Amino acid sequence: MANGAFNDRLQEIVMRQKSVNDFSKKCGISNSLMLAYLGGKSLPGLENLVKIATAAEVSVQWLANGMGPARADAQMYESGRLREEAIDRMGRVDVWVEKARRQAGHRLALGVLPDIRAYAFLNNLGEKQTIDLVRRWGSRYLEERRVDFELLRSAVLVVEELLEQGKVILSHEKKADIIALVYESSLEANGEKVKLIDKGLASRLINLAR
Repeated sequence: MANGAFNDRLQEIVMRQKSVNDFSKKCGISNSLMLAYLGGKSLPGLENLVKIATAAEVSVQWLANGMGPARADAQMYESGRLREEAIDRMGRVDVWVEKARRQAGHRLALGVLPDIRAYAFLNNLGEKQTIDLVRRWGSRYLEERRVDFELLRSAVLVVEELLEQGKVILSHEKKADIIALVYESSLEANGEKVKLIDKGLASRLINLAR
């Protein structure tokens, strides 16, 4: 960490404070030591670096080497970026599903589309994989199927258990949607009637619905 670079960033922080003395107290560092940092006569150790970053609400990485977002809420920034990427990916999934729906025409059972979108999104499927999924599941859903009440009961119990463990409260509509998706996924996965509850899928759906 070069003296000048750290010195400049610290001065930038202190300029936004009431005074050097006030900021020193806020950090829990002596005023004389803070002045030594500002004058480039000394560099903070890790403990004081964290104290300064916390008091100034900036990221430790930025304060130390000037890299990354300056704000301490860089994690929030990253979460926002990931959310934007997820929205973009869901948009691409919708385009692929619609493309496959047009190719299938009236032969496709439209009720399966929400399930396919969720499955493709959660499993990071590409365009070809998503279109193949539409073709396989779409034709299968045209068949009349009877409800597997034992499996449906298991899906309800798994979802309720995960909600209770995570102390998550969802609307009745969201909970019903999650149970339905978990049931359908567990009834048939990869074209096989496996009849196993996918707890991982249930957990991911609950996290997305929060």
